[in-house]
Amino acid sequence: MQENPLNAIEILWERIGEYLETNIQLIKLQAIGKTSHIIATVLSQLILLIIAVFFMLFLNIGIALWIGSLLGKLYYGFFILAAFYVLIGFLFFIFKKKLIKKPINNFLIKELLK
Repeated sequence: MQENPLNAIEILWERIGEYLETNIQLIKLQAIGKTSHIIATVLSQLILLIIAVFFMLFLNIGIALWIGSLLGKLYYGFFILAAFYVLIGFLFFIFKKKLIKKPINNFLIKELLK
């Protein structure tokens, strides 16, 4: 017994629709997975950054007080440390593309293409 060609075409269209739905679901799940991975990575890095900032803050206060006590006036230590960070900030500004933008772009591209 031969199948009706119209019935076969309907079955084919139905299967194509199911295939497209499955692919759309797969793409959504992959996007959710990549997004959640990136967010988790960024949040963990942010927590580490906050801890590092507090560490550096207290370390710098201690260094500034120590330098100031060596020079006889406590505020001298803070001025010297401020000048040091202005110099560091200037260097980061000059090399920001190489030191900041490029590594972040590479990280995001690598994570999105996993």
